[in-house]
Amino acid sequence: MTYVYLFFSIFVKNNEQMKKLLFFVILLIFVVRLDAQNIGDQITIDSLVYKVTSISPAECEVYRYTDSITDITIPSTITNSETEFSVTKIGESAFYRCSSLRTIVIPNSIISIGEDAFSFCSNMTSITFEENSQLASIGDWAFLYAKNLTSIEIPDKITEIGKATIAMGVTEIRLLTMGIPNSHSISC
Repeated sequence: MTYVYLFFSIFVKNNEQMKKLLFFVILLIFVVRLDAQNIGDQITIDSLVYKVTSISPAECEVYRYTDSITDITIPSTITNSETEFSVTKIGESAFYRCSSLRTIVIPNSIISIGEDAFSFCSNMTSITFEENSQLASIGDWAFLYAKNLTSIEIPDKITEIGKATIAMGVTEIRLLTMGIPNSHSISC
């Protein structure tokens, strides 16, 4: 950027108005660039950090937590710099070892829960999926050693459950059928 300014200042040496215009254009480019959203950018709202995973469509994942949180409802969308992002994933290890977490409500926009997402959340007692959940996959060890979580109702759109996902703690798994009679229940 400095070279561009130097180049133009040599050729328009006596034209102060052109220098001012060039300076304004360079400043505008810099400001717009600061405001842009890029894949991998992190956005902190309340006690959660979200990571941008897609620009078009605008999507993000819950990346990690920042404070001791006890009860949380993950929003289905967040807004940053006038861009609304759909929250579609709970990332790998997002709440790993969050021993203060007791209850969590997961919006129907979430399509996947990453590996170790809630592992060692030893005081978690309740996880609720909103109605019409789009959850399709749960990663390996997602609820490992969540020892106070004794049951979980898994939405019916689920197509993949990783290894040891619900081991060591959960004593009942229930498949929600969201309006379909005769829901399935699995005991561990």
